[in-house]
Amino acid sequence: MTCSDRPQKVLNFVLDYPALVDCVSDKEHRERIDPFLGQDSGWEKSDAMVDPTSSIGLSSDEAALRIEI
Repeated sequence: MTCSDRPQKVLNFVLDYPALVDCVSDKEHRERIDPFLGQDSGWEKSDAMVDPTSSIGLSSDEAALRIEI
């Protein structure tokens, strides 16, 4: 393993369920989450495997993403 998996694929799968129940609320929630997902390149840092301080998981965007979720 040389990089972390990007969470967007799993999040989209999970967020599809509320869309079946309340599409208006789902759209608002997705609009709040999307800006925090970022680009794939942030998840492709191979140096994060040996240096946790360089992990994207410690970024402010990822902290905000965890709060939104």
